[in-house]
Amino acid sequence: MNLINQLSTSLKTKNEMPNRRAADVILKNPQRVNEIISGISEATPALLGDCVEVLTMVAEQQPELITPYTDVIIPFLQHQKTRIRWETIHCLAYLAESIPGKIKNILPVIEDLIRQDESTIVRDYAVTTLGNYGKTSFQAANEVFPILKMAINIREGKHAKLVLEAFVKMSVFLDSERDYLNRISEVYLADHRSSVKKAAKQLKGKL
Repeated sequence: MNLINQLSTSLKTKNEMPNRRAADVILKNPQRVNEIISGISEATPALLGDCVEVLTMVAEQQPELITPYTDVIIPFLQHQKTRIRWETIHCLAYLAESIPGKIKNILPVIEDLIRQDESTIVRDYAVTTLGNYGKTSFQAANEVFPILKMAINIREGKHAKLVLEAFVKMSVFLDSERDYLNRISEVYLADHRSSVKKAAKQLKGKL
């Protein structure tokens, strides 16, 4: 049976297990990813969300199986359905290190998601994507640094932990920003959130 017919929406369930089983099938038989890719163009929004979720599950473990289909995935960053946007940017977070050129080309789109998307999940994965891209090179780190500086200050610091973690990943390329990184780590060492303080401590240790 085609994998499209085995996804959660096709089986009329909201449980993610059918999608996870489909991802497991692809991990064992990589050529079957084509069943998901070929079904995307005619999928309903609910089924499309399942398709991208499966690709994300595969990308988490073997990103090289999904990188050939990046151009299929990227347009869904601007889909009107929140779930599809968050699955797409989640998938790209896993792929970012493998496709730096493609991430570079969509930096304005990712920045726009961080600034304007109403979904915290979408914004979180957008920050993570930037951090994973930024650690690939000096140029990449310095391209995303201004966006991350913006991201740490919006939404009452809601994304501080992930931005600090991104700075940790990129720190080897940010010598010229050491003063700023020292200041921001000191600020968040006093944060009331333990996860944020932990990230700030990790950043401080890199400087």
